[in-house]
Amino acid sequence: MFFRVTIACTSAFVFFSVFAARPLAAQAFVIDVPGAILVDGGIYRGTCHHVITPSGEENISCHLTLDTGTPESETTHISYIGSNKFGPPIPCDAVITPNGRANVTCHN
Repeated sequence: MFFRVTIACTSAFVFFSVFAARPLAAQAFVIDVPGAILVDGGIYRGTCHHVITPSGEENISCHLTLDTGTPESETTHISYIGSNKFGPPIPCDAVITPNGRANVTCHN
């Protein structure tokens, strides 16, 4: 199977903007933000749950739905370095399904 992840130089990025922040136990923060990923010309949008621990670890989980474009013909797995508004770029993995959904996880 051949697929292309497109944005800038055939990279995929998850974009974040602050929506709401709330403290978690031990001073960690949970931030819910809008997210998007561009894959094969399709734009998937939804919500990302971003957790920053006191030690600086970041864990992001996004649940996205195809907004524009054509869904993948089969389940596709993608690993990439995503943009991160709250710190340096972060390694991410995405699973894109033929039903127009994408689940993205990122962690440092």
